[in-house]
Amino acid sequence: MTSVRHGARALLPRPLWVLLRRVWSYARRLGHWGLIMIQLRGDSVSDTAKLWLSAIAAPLTALPDLDRWRNPQLLFDARIRVAGSGRFLCRRGTDDLWHVLPAAQRALHLALAEVLAPGGVFVDAGANIGAFTLPAARLVGPAGRVVAIEMMPETVLRLRDHARDNGL
Repeated sequence: MTSVRHGARALLPRPLWVLLRRVWSYARRLGHWGLIMIQLRGDSVSDTAKLWLSAIAAPLTALPDLDRWRNPQLLFDARIRVAGSGRFLCRRGTDDLWHVLPAAQRALHLALAEVLAPGGVFVDAGANIGAFTLPAARLVGPAGRVVAIEMMPETVLRLRDHARDNGL
């Protein structure tokens, strides 16, 4: 893909290349919302509505800054259920939604499932809101141990809330 992109960039006039890159970026952003709607669920009727409203607004909210990477964002705080991981409070205007999306880190989720077993140990350095901490805790079970390290005070609070809300 990279060689095709570089070849096209060399052949096309700069304005056309910039336009195509922005169209591609916009399409990817909307595609990410498709993955979100397939893999994530609202924890309540209200949370489901917040998730759907954010997805419906995505064609407009995905437009700014097409020259930069931008994670999908919720318009409202919402509790999100992730199969195999647990429940998370995803904050509006943050990258929380992207962090909990299994498709965003598919290889890591597969590696966790392959390597971790009941009674195992997992260290999550830079645990963020617990997108890997929670599934790892489920995999190692009550006999295992998970050490989650996060340096941002507000994010640590979310991580603790998520661990508590998921019975861990």
